[in-house]
Amino acid sequence: MVLAPGLAGTIIAGVLALRFGASASSVWLRDLWLLLAWALCYCVQFTAARWLVSRRVHRYLTPMIVYGVALAVVGLPLVVIHSAILWWAPVYLVLAGLSLWAAYTHRERSLWANAADVVAASLIGAIAGSAVAGFRPSDIPRAALVAAMAFLMVEYGSALFVKTMIRKFGDPRYHILSVLWHAAMAAAGFLVQPLWGAIAVVLLLRAIMLPMRSERIRPLYVGVEEGVVLAVAFVVILIGVL
Repeated sequence: MVLAPGLAGTIIAGVLALRFGASASSVWLRDLWLLLAWALCYCVQFTAARWLVSRRVHRYLTPMIVYGVALAVVGLPLVVIHSAILWWAPVYLVLAGLSLWAAYTHRERSLWANAADVVAASLIGAIAGSAVAGFRPSDIPRAALVAAMAFLMVEYGSALFVKTMIRKFGDPRYHILSVLWHAAMAAAGFLVQPLWGAIAVVLLLRAIMLPMRSERIRPLYVGVEEGVVLAVAFVVILIGVL
């Protein structure tokens, strides 16, 4: 879920580069560099969150520092060469701040904390799509922007659905919220492409019916099912924008 939007944006940027006669290989190299930095950002955030949740237990400090140093080694040359990326820094500072505050206050599984994480991951897809233009925010291709919005809808819908199946199983408020989100996703999907709408309707039916079971489904099975959904969504989103 963390890397899928960025990978999609990388593929989109490469395909668009080929269409307009640019070098796809150089675009992909930029984006792979970006994705490596993003993966390290996630590792820093994850270990920092665990450190805060544990009330600063020492064993989380070492990996946080190691990942931080690796991020500096990978990320600083990236922003020096492609300084337009720094336009995104305020957005990610806010999102990282929300995520770490959620960890510090033990609300990392709250709806707003989930939203911050999903927005951060989805936005990387849009940024990766702008690699041809040197990551300038003003030059995000429409295909990359639409794909990023689609991943945002799918991944936040996944977060809501998983809550209704595990931690919030049997809670009608979360069930209703999940159903409403998936209904909105289906409506938006049909506006963009019928295939997206059809897939979203299947996810809507899943969001309605599965949480109504009398017994919980094991978390392992829920996780596997969500992995399949994300893989299908990845392919369908790319088909829809390319």
